[in-house]
Amino acid sequence: MKKMCLLAVLFVFAMVLCVQAGENLTEKYETSKGKVLRASCDAYVGVLSNLMAQAKQKADLQSYLAIQIEQKRVLDGGLVDEGTTNSIESVASTAKKIVIERDNRIAALLRQYVSQLEALLKHSMLSDKIDEAKMVNEVLDKAKAELATTGKNQPVGQQISKGTTASSQSKKIVLWNTHNGSANNSGTLECNILLYNNSELVWEAKNIQIPWEPDQDTKVSTNGPSGISFNKVRVEVTKWQGLTGGLSEIQVFDCGRNIAKGCFVSASGYWSNQDEFSPQNITDGQTSSEDKRSFWLGRDGTREWVEVDLTKNRKNTEKKR
Repeated sequence: MKKMCLLAVLFVFAMVLCVQAGENLTEKYETSKGKVLRASCDAYVGVLSNLMAQAKQKADLQSYLAIQIEQKRVLDGGLVDEGTTNSIESVASTAKKIVIERDNRIAALLRQYVSQLEALLKHSMLSDKIDEAKMVNEVLDKAKAELATTGKNQPVGQQISKGTTASSQSKKIVLWNTHNGSANNSGTLECNILLYNNSELVWEAKNIQIPWEPDQDTKVSTNGPSGISFNKVRVEVTKWQGLTGGLSEIQVFDCGRNIAKGCFVSASGYWSNQDEFSPQNITDGQTSSEDKRSFWLGRDGTREWVEVDLTKNRKNTEKKR
């Protein structure tokens, strides 16, 4: 009896150690990530101060005041990411550079964090501590999901063609998920983003994970390529929640303006060919999927794609209610 009690105590003690090890790894990662985020904000604020000084020297009051507003936004807790669509080119280019450097550093921390969690998971499995392994695996899944949308997997992507004509600054692409209205049972979990210049594939980002929650409007954003022309955005749904995948809205921000709004959309298909789930819904300007006619839903159990043609605007984009 005493032996059994001792074994039980040892089991609980070992489980606590495993949980503590996972918590320590998480705390270490979050602390390091926080330092990187603070450093990126400090760097951005410093550059903005220099740009304000330059504007002052040139007696450019309009630029000075605009940069001052941007600096105050960040000092008040705003994200550097929002500066990538700033109307002042020097501010936007600085923000993009800092975001890429920051996210690549965070990605490096994440890869180390994932590796350590994988080692801890393996140890738990080999020690036949399945309950511990489950807890570690949950943390590991979250870390991998974050890694899939951080650093080179998201803001940088992969340039396919070097022959396209450079056009403008990097554009921000935002994907709004759907939860299928009041049903709360379907949506996208993972997708690929492909950018085309007419029929030529010029850039892609694979395995982008989109957060999904029932009865919540969630989104994921990525910075498109800098200096690469594109006029079509295709999203391929590779994993989905429940019956099928779908999206509520695709936004493409250029200098703060959503240039995808009202654009024509094509798709591989949509749910039962019912107009209320039409792909045209994803450029209507409505990011919520609470109401039908405000999101696109694919066919049951099928990998689908949807494509926004930025060169074609359709009339009467407001939906009939």
